[in-house]
Amino acid sequence: MTIFYYILVFTYGLVIGSFLNVCIWRIPLGESVVKPPSHCTKCGTRLTVIDLVPLFSYLFLRGKCRYCKAKISIKYPLMELLTAVIYLPLFYKYGQNGQYIEFFAAAYLMSILIVVFFVDLKHRKIPNSLVISGLVGSIALIVYNFFIPFDIYGDGNWWNPILGMAVSSGFIFIVSLISMGLFKKEAFGFGDIKLLFVIGAYFGWKMSLVALCATLTISTLAVLVTTVFKRDDKRGNIPFGSFIAVGTYITFLFGGEIVKYF
Repeated sequence: MTIFYYILVFTYGLVIGSFLNVCIWRIPLGESVVKPPSHCTKCGTRLTVIDLVPLFSYLFLRGKCRYCKAKISIKYPLMELLTAVIYLPLFYKYGQNGQYIEFFAAAYLMSILIVVFFVDLKHRKIPNSLVISGLVGSIALIVYNFFIPFDIYGDGNWWNPILGMAVSSGFIFIVSLISMGLFKKEAFGFGDIKLLFVIGAYFGWKMSLVALCATLTISTLAVLVTTVFKRDDKRGNIPFGSFIAVGTYITFLFGGEIVKYF
């Protein structure tokens, strides 16, 4: 039965990953993620069910459009596979212990952050629609915690997620203000601050500190590596939202143990 659950989660991840492909492509362009329906980017033909089975359609069609035979980018099945692989450790951490609300909450936020990772990496921006989607989940968790303690918070205090919002985004906001005052330049984008506001509600104040430290550590290492190899970012900033996504995933998997250790 356990194996069946993992297969189910893996399949669920493939399906969601297919949808995330659409989000990553359309959201930065300001397009709807539901209209028009999925179609070949080369010939424009509307795709049917047989063309849209996650991962398997790509393999069955040998990476080519069924209509015009144009090559399909391998990034699409890889995104589906990536999402499924990201879900499995989350299910191992939460789902197999019966913490299904925690698992689906983590999967929901990580789905949003997968889109954030690739959009910010390419466009250096975090669209408001993604932040709002995360905020909807945050509000749902705050309400849920009023009635049933959300396990990730570590306690049943109603103010924990609210304090988490202040801790996670407040620090970055203060650093940005200091940077503007001293150097006349933003240290972080407002999109990063809003995203951390959402993540604070998911984690509560203790886990938010872990997520923030993990994010800052990873981003600092990335900057050092690019400096050593002299690969300067000509756009003048780093994709901090992408690092937030990685730091958040690390916190979902190991944040509780880190908090207990310290």
